[in-house]
Amino acid sequence: MIGDDIEEAARCFARAAHGGQTYGGAPYSVHLAAVRDVLDDFGFSGDLGVAAWLHDVLEDTAVTGAELEGAFGVGVAELVWAVTGIGGTREERNEDIYAKIAGCPSAVILKLADRIANVEASVGTRWFAMYASEQQAFRAHLGSILDGEKAVGQMWARLEGVLAMTSREATVRQVLERWRGREAPDGDSIVFGDGTLVTMSLVRRRFQQPGGGVLKPDEWFWQEDFRASAWSAVEWIDVDATFDSAVHGGSRAMVGESASNGSIGWVALTDDDEENTLRWVAVSGTSNPFHRVTLDADFVVATTTLELTWTFPRNAPQDVTIAPADPAVLAAMRRR
Repeated sequence: MIGDDIEEAARCFARAAHGGQTYGGAPYSVHLAAVRDVLDDFGFSGDLGVAAWLHDVLEDTAVTGAELEGAFGVGVAELVWAVTGIGGTREERNEDIYAKIAGCPSAVILKLADRIANVEASVGTRWFAMYASEQQAFRAHLGSILDGEKAVGQMWARLEGVLAMTSREATVRQVLERWRGREAPDGDSIVFGDGTLVTMSLVRRRFQQPGGGVLKPDEWFWQEDFRASAWSAVEWIDVDATFDSAVHGGSRAMVGESASNGSIGWVALTDDDEENTLRWVAVSGTSNPFHRVTLDADFVVATTTLELTWTFPRNAPQDVTIAPADPAVLAAMRRR
């Protein structure tokens, strides 16, 4: 096999080996493809391209080194083995990889591609912080390997450029990239028609006596994390389903879900015109789909499939209040 044929064979082999394993909720092949894309960005192919698809099979599946070598040759097997960490802790596995890459220098390219793909996929998450904390040791052990090659230097620059972002910058970038990719973001977000994006944390305030008795119902509110302006009003979520709408005074409220992103609920206020000109859309990464909505001069009231009502002031949707629509629901929530 040569060229595209062997890479396709590697892709199929890895897909079968990883089976039902996932990466951030997506099929594991998404990560493997991302590593291959990074290598392609810097002009690497051949054994490295094949190894990109296979780089986790020894560490995360039942595939053996002998099977890998028999199917794809010594060169590919050596690359994959070099980036396979052996040890009881993450630190021990990293140290094992560093030692093996020192004896197989070209494997640093594969490891860099893997790390770039992981870091770029984890922007705005706790994994991003973990990779950032490891970077000093990562660079100290691997930075001098193939340091004369221009493409390798460019890979380090790309990795460190992403890691250098503050968490605020990283989260802005993640949200914008995911929304522009027609995906719902993690967490709660509001996009305003003037181009302002606000990302929120959904906070639950509980009122309990020291002995555990409930003083009054829990309150939920959106705590603003930050605002960003790099947004276009037309780039809002590509929803899967609209379940209800209401019209009042030239405005329309709509509710529904993005089922392909975990039944994330959304509420939108638009003008009641042919274009449904957006005023704001609120997306909850932690709620059920919204299936009923009412609209008056002051509020948009959306109800989830768990019968929680979310009341949005029309001009300040981030000031939402959340309460059970049914007293029986409140009683059930207290028992949890």
